[in-house]
Amino acid sequence: MASSVYSMVLFGCQNESYDWLAGRHTFHNDFLRRVRVHGSSTRQFKKSGETVVVSHEQYIRIVHNHAPSLQQPETAAGTAGDIELDAHARAITQFIRCRLKEEDADENALFLVTAQHLTIARALTRRSCSSGLMPHSAWVDLIERTAQEFGYFFQLADDYNIEIHAELQYYEQDLVTWTLGSSPLEVIE
Repeated sequence: MASSVYSMVLFGCQNESYDWLAGRHTFHNDFLRRVRVHGSSTRQFKKSGETVVVSHEQYIRIVHNHAPSLQQPETAAGTAGDIELDAHARAITQFIRCRLKEEDADENALFLVTAQHLTIARALTRRSCSSGLMPHSAWVDLIERTAQEFGYFFQLADDYNIEIHAELQYYEQDLVTWTLGSSPLEVIE
């Protein structure tokens, strides 16, 4: 009951109800599927408020903050599954705090795809696919959807050389920085 009220407040409508204790996985996955990174699609700010839009910079920060929390060892206070669910909850809280309003969105914001981000995103998608603790398909979907819509999906592939990317990033900053309205193939001058 509390989670259906929470989702109604957060998303502005009555969604399917979740059993809070048994449905944490479902709730987390449902939330992550509603996250959009500003600039990645044409109409992100829906009138109903069913999406949570964050800037690319905030998205990168949250993904980077989330990665190490998944590698914490099991403790006496909780199982690995509980630790992982708590890490998801912290990431969701960060998404909510960073939520953009349409009037605050900057259409000319720059975004940078760093070698560090590619490494972390690649590791999270691998970890998510191989984890038996809980379904991580929503994290994989969010990372891959964002990479696809921003034009760097091919850089998540195993055969993409991240070390060369890091060198290019160091020497040719303008080759890896794009504005939200540009194509990844256009060089910013």
